[in-house]
Amino acid sequence: MQRRSLFLALAAGVCIWGFGAPDTRAGTLVVTDSGSIGGFTMTNLGISGGTATMSITGQPNGQSQINTVNGVSVAPEPVTVNGPITLLVTQTAPQTYSLALDPPTYTKSVGDPGAQAQLAFNLTTGVAPTILPDFFNASGIVTALLANANPNFDFSNFANGLGTINVTLTATSFSAGIHSFADLFSHVGASGTGNGSFSQSASVVPEPASLALLGIGMTGFFAFRRFFKRTSVA
Repeated sequence: MQRRSLFLALAAGVCIWGFGAPDTRAGTLVVTDSGSIGGFTMTNLGISGGTATMSITGQPNGQSQINTVNGVSVAPEPVTVNGPITLLVTQTAPQTYSLALDPPTYTKSVGDPGAQAQLAFNLTTGVAPTILPDFFNASGIVTALLANANPNFDFSNFANGLGTINVTLTATSFSAGIHSFADLFSHVGASGTGNGSFSQSASVVPEPASLALLGIGMTGFFAFRRFFKRTSVA
């Protein structure tokens, strides 16, 4: 009877740990996503103390959309970012830049109004490769999940504030006689126009409840193992 009770306790603990509470959301749980941000124009508004103030306009637009989730193509959904975006750019090494948004975070919304997921993000690091003068990549952190009301996609994995975001801008033309993003960051009044894309990746951290359920399962396992050894010796 004791062995049977311990076995049932072990089975219950492992089942709870493995399955947890049911997720009632119907949408796909997002781990990674990517899409287009459509067209943009980046303009150098001024330079102070080695930091260039860049204005990024063109958002939102009809081409800004999410189109892959977890590496699989999906029906496009609209993406908007509250803007225009003000980006502070400071060169820290050849081809590398420290970035900051002003204000420090912006909001990216996925879905139609009233049924959106909204994620707060910042941008902290930029790269403008010499061998790819028309290319600029900015990366940062998804700092918070402000709303999760998109019926098709569940962004719960981004709620821990550890997800990453990357924005890639590709210029098709520059003004004022410049020919690269590096030039753009050092020439007041110059601008670059083109199109871009984005990608995001969640950093999934076990929730406290999940860790507690794991503990229950492991406790039951070790209790059963100790009881089994004692019974075998006897």
